Parts: sequence; C-alpha cells; structure tokens
Amino acid sequence: ALPLLDRARSRASARTQARARGASAMATAAKSAKEAVARYAIARELGASAAEVFEDFSDPHVLVALGTAQSVLVRSGPDQMQDGTAVLTIEVKEQILICGCLSYMVTVPATMTIDPANLTIHFHSNSSGTEVQHLYTFSDASAGRCTAVDTAEILSAPPCLAGYVTSIARQAHERTMSALAEKYSSSRVG
Repeated sequence: ALPLLDRARSRASARTQARARGASAMATAAKSAKEAVARYAIARELGASAAEVFEDFSDPHVLVALGTAQSVLVRSGPDQMQDGTAVLTIEVKEQILICGCLSYMVTVPATMTIDPANLTIHFHSNSSGTEVQHLYTFSDASAGRCTAVDTAEILSAPPCLAGYVTSIARQAHERTMSALAEKYSSSRVG
C-alpha cells in the first residue's frame, strides 16, 4: 500500500508542478503581450527622396541639427550585422519642458538600428521606468518627394505619470517630425 500511496503523491506533485509551469507561462505571455501605454504615428511629406532623407536621418546627430536634442553621444557602433543593418548605442540629451515654465535636462540611452534595405530606422530606449520605441519609415511619394512616418510606442511609464509622459513625449516627437518637414520643405533651395 505504501508504494501505491507514493505513486499517487508523485502524480499529484507532477500535476501541481505542471499547473504551476502553465500558470507561469501564461503570466509571462500576458506580460509580454500587455498593451502599450500609448501608440501613435506621425507622418510628414518631405521635399526630398526617401533615400536622401534616410541617409541624413541615419546620422544620430541629425537630432541636434533639427534642434530637438541638445546633444547626441555615440557610445558604440555602428556594428554591421549580417543582414546589412547597423546598430549604434547612443545617449541623447534633451531639454524637457514642464508646465510651460520649468525645464530640466534628461539623458536618454538608446539603441539605434539602421536598415538601409528597407529605409527604416528603429530607436529603442528604456530609462527611468519609461520604455519607448520608434520606427521611422521613409517611402517615395512622388517625383522628388517622400513620406516620413514615425510610429511610436510608449511601452511603459511610471504608473502615476503615464499620461504626463505620453503628453511630453508626443510633443517632442511632433517637434522632431515638424523640424524634419521644415528642413525638407518643398520651397528649400539646393
């Protein structure tokens, strides 16, 4: 009778462990599939070809030239991958405006992945509890013009600041895309 009891306990223990593994896997899947705090796309039509704008935007220092970052420091890279993409690790210093009158400087570490085959640039940052990713795409629209789209996702933000972070981030992203549109306005010379 004792071996039979041990076998029953062993089966019960195995079922309990399987349930625990299943619950853990479900929790992991739910966490990875959680909704982003915010998602949005900002598009601008530019007076240049997609290849020209992509080439300029592939230099992370363009953010300084556009006036949307105070400085950009390339920490490492570009590292060329086998698929033709290049990866850089950068730090972007930005002036964040609070309530229209106060501001502070923030340094955001980011990874920048440049894909010349698809004319896309991906930025990913995770700093102070706020995780953001951008996918910039550049596609030709008509002769000498292209469309640039910044698809942004705020993946996480401190719970009590999510609305504020989304508002500030979206304003900064709008400024970057507007500055890019101004740089490549159809009225530019040369």
